[in-house]
Amino acid sequence: MRTGIATLLTVFLVSVIAVFMITAWQARLLLSVHRNRTDSDFIAASYNAQSEVNDTVAKFLGGYPNAFTYPFSVVNKVLPDGTILNITGEKDTTTGIETITISTKREYASSRIVISKGGETSEEVQVKDSQILFALDCTGSMGAAACSDPSCSEIQPDTWPKITRMDKMKEAVDAFLEKLGETPGNEKVKVGISLYNLIGNWLYTQYQPDGTPIGNPINPDNTWTIEEMRLAVKNGFGRSGGQESPACKNVLSWTNVGGGLDFMHKYFNTNNPPGIKQIEIIITDGIPNERTPNPKCGQYIFCPVEGAFCCPSGTKCNMTKPLSDDGQGWTCPQGSGENTCEKHGMEYLACNLADTNTAWIPLTFTQSPNPKGVRDPEVDLYSVTVLDKVPFPYVVNSFQDFSTKYYNSNEAKNLPEILNDIFNTIMTSILTIEIKRVVPTP
Repeated sequence: MRTGIATLLTVFLVSVIAVFMITAWQARLLLSVHRNRTDSDFIAASYNAQSEVNDTVAKFLGGYPNAFTYPFSVVNKVLPDGTILNITGEKDTTTGIETITISTKREYASSRIVISKGGETSEEVQVKDSQILFALDCTGSMGAAACSDPSCSEIQPDTWPKITRMDKMKEAVDAFLEKLGETPGNEKVKVGISLYNLIGNWLYTQYQPDGTPIGNPINPDNTWTIEEMRLAVKNGFGRSGGQESPACKNVLSWTNVGGGLDFMHKYFNTNNPPGIKQIEIIITDGIPNERTPNPKCGQYIFCPVEGAFCCPSGTKCNMTKPLSDDGQGWTCPQGSGENTCEKHGMEYLACNLADTNTAWIPLTFTQSPNPKGVRDPEVDLYSVTVLDKVPFPYVVNSFQDFSTKYYNSNEAKNLPEILNDIFNTIMTSILTIEIKRVVPTP
């Protein structure tokens, strides 16, 4: 009896286990079938919609004109294999970002692609802290006609040409300042304006009738508005240099181009804060014909064209004594004059154009065979000459060899165009524009 009951229980238990195993196997088989159908449908949904999707994406990313008019939608488009395709496109009117969403669907699978492009951008202008110094020719020859044709050279009743070289230089500097004033971030650019004949000096805001400065110097130490600097240029210069311009009356006479450079160098040498970009611009219409003392530029020679400025015996020594009375033993060459001082002046120009890492070639007077220049190599120099003929190639070669960029025009009427090019070049070097994508707010 007991044996029969045990046998029945054993058979029942085996039957239950068998049913459970069969059920599990069937469920696993069904899951496998569904999984295979899911994988198959995912592949089919991607593959069979590929042509439609690729066509839409190509037009979108390729920027095909008039391909889309936003907003748009393709709703439940049934493809031949049963795949359902949906496409929506929209454009955010605030940011300008265009977005398309593509979805494909079958019974057991779906796929979705979202692509965006475009969008509004913002430009952030970053300006390097900079200092720009001008050295402007104050010689009498700046009263010559700015060009040879009648538009410049017709004589007006006051005997001045219709348009002088000084007129064009003033116009060019004024336009430079005006463009600077229109440049975002210009408050980081400090400007100084100097001038030179035998000696150099700053342009001042006001002058007495005899040319004595009574205002303030236009240098980077002072905070001037663009309009104040433009007014100083207008009032400080007449139609020529020399006695015709208040600013030029007390910088003596003749053409010491090296001295104009030296004036700018000395300012930068004593005002050189870290991280400041420093730039020099010099303009002249003459060949250098005199020089002032600088122990780094050869022999101890002070060579003004007018011997009256030589010390100690010159009748105008009181005007130039501070230049040579430094205990260095500066002397004027015997028989100072244009012929005597011209080559000294050209050597002095080369010395001031070259930087401290670069050798310049002496003409005859400098004791060192390969002296180095005096300009800081970190200072950019833009040189502008108005020379209708070049009797001394040494001068032009020095400008070409040592300037950051050199311009020569045979007529001063081109000065505004030249300074415009210099302005654009400088701005390229001190401005950086960061373009940022405007990310839409979620």
